[in-house]
Amino acid sequence: MIEYVLALVLLLPGFAVARAVGVRGVLLAILSVPVGVGVFVALSLVQVALPFVPDWPLLTVGAAAASGAIVLIVDARRSPVLRDGRWLLLALVAMLVVAIAYRLVPLTNWSTDSLYYLEFARLLSDDQLGDGFLGELEKRQLAVPAVHALAIQAGQGDVFRILGPLLAVSLVALVWWFVSVRLRDALGVRAHVVGLAAGFAVITFNRVVFHIFYVNSHLMFATLLLAVVCLLWARTAGFDAGASPRATIAVPAILAPTLIVARPEGALVALIVAVALVSVDRRRCSSFFPLAVAVSIIVWNSRLAWGALDDGITPSSSSVLMLALGVTVGAIVGFLHLLPRRLVAMAPWLLEAILWVALLVLAVREPEVLLRSVAATGANLVAGEGGWGLSGPFMLAIVAGALLVFRRSDDLVLRITITSFVPLSLLLAYFRDSAYRVGDGDSLNRMWMHVLALCIVLVVERVALGELRWTARRSESASTSAANGAR
Repeated sequence: MIEYVLALVLLLPGFAVARAVGVRGVLLAILSVPVGVGVFVALSLVQVALPFVPDWPLLTVGAAAASGAIVLIVDARRSPVLRDGRWLLLALVAMLVVAIAYRLVPLTNWSTDSLYYLEFARLLSDDQLGDGFLGELEKRQLAVPAVHALAIQAGQGDVFRILGPLLAVSLVALVWWFVSVRLRDALGVRAHVVGLAAGFAVITFNRVVFHIFYVNSHLMFATLLLAVVCLLWARTAGFDAGASPRATIAVPAILAPTLIVARPEGALVALIVAVALVSVDRRRCSSFFPLAVAVSIIVWNSRLAWGALDDGITPSSSSVLMLALGVTVGAIVGFLHLLPRRLVAMAPWLLEAILWVALLVLAVREPEVLLRSVAATGANLVAGEGGWGLSGPFMLAIVAGALLVFRRSDDLVLRITITSFVPLSLLLAYFRDSAYRVGDGDSLNRMWMHVLALCIVLVVERVALGELRWTARRSESASTSAANGAR
């Protein structure tokens, strides 16, 4: 019962904040938990960064509840809360169903990584985060320990058990919703059938089911990344996703800190998304997301560097580099609107090319790491060693097919998040202890979870709305010939 109450105090601030920035309808119910987690983790990040404030998670949730109440009261003057009461009720009922279902099937998956997360959660609940090993804290980050620390301090054991199932429901619902609203104009009522099929497809992957009950950061990162990317996609593609233009940038900005502190590569992924956004959306308010990313990188890595100096050791090179990157991005964002449009439009392609070139340079210097990583990834995804079964090669084939066969000009934010994952993940092999390995516990094998739902959304969108590439080329050739003849 107490665990349900804890989940409730995450959901209610998320509902209040999402409603205030302009999320409406079914999407308001779907986003309540992800936004609530984002608000909680963002406040926890500020709390941890301030040395004179205790790290206690109950203090964090109190601040989140107070913030949500203030936002709700102020926003009630604009729009009566009861107007959206049915969506709040839907979110509460879904949460209750998840809690009851989990009590009937109380599964939890553990690994050595899980113990690190829970150790940092215990340190947070004791206001002793600085006593943890900084090297491991950089790997595990803050988001997952912060949420699980809430359950620990509330006396609910050592893990927030229904967090995974709640995020899984949000993930599936987000896939259904964004596929449905994107295809609504083309397919009408049938769009919801396609959306439901896409949402159901997510949980047919056995690795997804495993991660629902796995104490780790992958499911949280996947859910929040899906929400961020799809809202920005709706903004840049111009379709109505059940959120105002303000909400399509405000919610991603709210979730940005959690992306940064959920995974070691979270900052780089968020920066790639930010670059894609500003390249296609030159409105000044679009800078809010890149700025939120830059500020979050600066705050978190300043905390890591300060913690190292406080212990009398040299800050890690990764924290120093990320700190410099955050400052650089923050400075650049202010000048983006002064740069030529064509130059900014080229930025995503240039960034992706840089990732591939950097991988090539490192591979020339040390080819064994890349060769072993590629071999291990092939064994895990294609040969079944990673626990994906036939779903691994199947997904690779349909994603590659959708990208190669169909063309779509308005899904850059969605597409680049997926395609840049390949060079970025292989580059990360050079910054860890060793190459990726064969087995379902391998880091990259687990990281495919981050883009799996995005892949499903992309495939459905490209097949349903995309133009065949050879047809597009013939049309372009015919248009060019006609233009030349007119001259």
